[in-house]
Amino acid sequence: RLDEIDVEQIADRARAGERAARRVFADLGTALGQFLTPWLRAFGPTCLVVGGSIARSWDIFEDSLRAELGTIPGLRTVTVAAQLEDAPILGAAYYAAGRQQ
Repeated sequence: RLDEIDVEQIADRARAGERAARRVFADLGTALGQFLTPWLRAFGPTCLVVGGSIARSWDIFEDSLRAELGTIPGLRTVTVAAQLEDAPILGAAYYAAGRQQ
């Protein structure tokens, strides 16, 4: 049943070579790229950093996302966020420090 499987399990299956699971992540990269393209064209960033829980599966959808974003003018860097596990607490600390100034 689909409601009994989570993203981490699909990622594990994709890394193990299961074709359907790999397709899920390839489609994710493509869809994410299609969604982001108009925004990236409008804002013109030079760097895109992917974060959040899905970034733990970066190795599986990176290629399809990069392929979709390959025509964005000026976008030189597409990468995954560093310190994924610590990002929420670091963001909260950064926000709190800024509010105290």
